[in-house]
Amino acid sequence: MLKQIIRAPVIFFDETPIGSILNRFSNDMGILDKQNWPVVNSVIEGFLNIIMLTITICSINPIVFLPAFFVFILLIHIRNVFAKPSMETKRLDLILRSPIYSDISATINGLLIIRVFKQGGQFIRTFMNDLYNNSKA
Repeated sequence: MLKQIIRAPVIFFDETPIGSILNRFSNDMGILDKQNWPVVNSVIEGFLNIIMLTITICSINPIVFLPAFFVFILLIHIRNVFAKPSMETKRLDLILRSPIYSDISATINGLLIIRVFKQGGQFIRTFMNDLYNNSKA
């Protein structure tokens, strides 16, 4: 993703708010740092438990193998059905967070001008409104 951002034309930066770009990078890094390793550990542990449990049950009662196979196929189908709505929900969450990051970046970049014209209250109200809109959705 960094290569794509670096090679992007200038018009991309004119059309895309800086908050969207920062949001995407911070979210990706947060997922890698906080959520990735515990999830990988849980997936491996769960996968091994299911395999061992299935082998044990099928060795005791082989007739169970056929229904277990159909249940496995059903679970794969259910996962495929719910994968797209899950990704869409994540995308909407990122879209709603974009204005917050954009406001933070714009405020930091224009802090001197904001202080000169004493507009700090307006930026706080805008930021709080963005936080409110993000939390209600």
